[in-house]
Amino acid sequence: MSFANLQFTEATAAAVASGYFSSLNGEQHAATSPPVSIGLCDGLLGCQVLTLDTVDTIDDPPSFSNGDFLWPIPWRYQAPGGALTTFTTANHYQAAVA
Repeated sequence: MSFANLQFTEATAAAVASGYFSSLNGEQHAATSPPVSIGLCDGLLGCQVLTLDTVDTIDDPPSFSNGDFLWPIPWRYQAPGGALTTFTTANHYQAAVA
């Protein structure tokens, strides 16, 4: 299978958060727009998406307590101008343990 000429996006997703992160429950993950190109591929390591991921969990202030945060982010591909197809979900997860 070749990924040459395909494009990649992350879709929107609502956070599921509890405890320390409960104020972020329902927080929306923004979709990648416009779709970005897929670069070189390796049979063992996968393919490089030609963009910079700016994920940032921010430095939350004390006082800390237990909590969980999950963004189930749909990953999608498309041929340029074609329909988007979800091929997996990337789970951005973080936990706070007091």
